[in-house]
Amino acid sequence: MNKENIQGFEKLKNSIKTAFYEEKKRKWYEYLFTVLINLVLLYIANNILYWNLSFISSSFSEVLFAVNLSLIVRIVGNISFILYHPPWFKHATKAVINITALLAAYMFYVVFPFTFSQYFIVVGLKIIIILAIIATVASIVYEIIRMLHALSKDSEY
Repeated sequence: MNKENIQGFEKLKNSIKTAFYEEKKRKWYEYLFTVLINLVLLYIANNILYWNLSFISSSFSEVLFAVNLSLIVRIVGNISFILYHPPWFKHATKAVINITALLAAYMFYVVFPFTFSQYFIVVGLKIIIILAIIATVASIVYEIIRMLHALSKDSEY
């Protein structure tokens, strides 16, 4: 390897390290905005059956508890971030939020409360749900690792 490749590799390694060790410092109003968006989504989820949308089946009510749980946990988590925000707590809370999102995605896959006449749309949506499940599992693992890392850093002092 030549010197330029080694320097490029070192820059990449340092940027990955920086991204892992340094968290974005979010402001309280960003958490509040997230809470408001999730309240709107909670309203939509609980009223979507009344809107008589042709592609939403009545089986949506079977996944509603998981959607509500996920949104409520996300709302409570973001409110808690405004009040209490050590890194280990944020990562633990994000892991719990992702676990409830995983439950909701799994319920969507199992129940599939949509009615589409085109087969490729059904298959496409199921593939998207599977990819979301995989990404959520990866995110849960990542947040647990970050939480353990933050706890180990706290115990060093």
